[in-house]
Amino acid sequence: MSAPPEKVARWRPQVDKWCVQLKVSQALVMAVMQMESGGNPNAKRYEPGFEKSYICSSATWLSRCKELGMSTAAVATSYGLMQLMFSTAYGYGCRSVKQALDPDQAIRLGVAHLAMLLSKYSIPEALAAYNGGTGAVEDLRQGKNTPATRYSANVMSLYERYKAGTETKSYFTPSEFACKCGCGFCKPDPRLIQTLNAIREALGKPVNVTSGCRCKAHNARVGGVTNSNHTHGTAADIQCAGVMPLNVWGLIKRLHREGKLPELAGLGIYSTFVHVDVDPKVPGRLREWDER
Repeated sequence: MSAPPEKVARWRPQVDKWCVQLKVSQALVMAVMQMESGGNPNAKRYEPGFEKSYICSSATWLSRCKELGMSTAAVATSYGLMQLMFSTAYGYGCRSVKQALDPDQAIRLGVAHLAMLLSKYSIPEALAAYNGGTGAVEDLRQGKNTPATRYSANVMSLYERYKAGTETKSYFTPSEFACKCGCGFCKPDPRLIQTLNAIREALGKPVNVTSGCRCKAHNARVGGVTNSNHTHGTAADIQCAGVMPLNVWGLIKRLHREGKLPELAGLGIYSTFVHVDVDPKVPGRLREWDER
């Protein structure tokens, strides 16, 4: 087993943020990124055949090009870390080349597309479709040797190699944030994941989420305040093995003073855990409390 190369691994915080939110394996996204761009955020690939056969022959896309102020060639190009075609990224809210090339947005777009494909297909089939469109799924099922089926096999090989290194406590998982009552509510805010990643990096140790998302019924059962941030996926109670809550709390306060936690809105300390949230009651003001 091996870790992703540093050019890919450096995007781990953004990968983690969107993978937890959209429930896609970090290892899989790293493998796709390695195949697509090698971690180069400025990667581009123009597809003249696609421009001629699809964009230029589509009244809808010709109209969109005019509306967006983009050439048909620009729309028939894949961009950024995950190399989504602009026409595909458009379906996930992308509206400019600048947005498509932004590393955080590029990862969001790629993870969103993978999540959609994985909701329909197996992992190898989703990878074939990511590369060659939905028609490539049938090619894979029939055992055909095509660029898309070879792409699927190559990414699967990388995925298996990266899996052991990325699906450890160095990454958060959706199950950590899921409501403890088993109702299935699990929608952690990406800003929360981003904030927890910065805390974890500063600690240099795994951070454990003891309470993340809560449905309203479970929140009431555990004594949470009405309309708790936990019910909106914007809060987490955390612990760090071997580090006292007071020290975790102090480190978070320092990071906030240094401007390294721009989304932090609430910070509370309890006897066994620290509460962190990213839902400001008063914009620009950090709420603090001590319940030890």
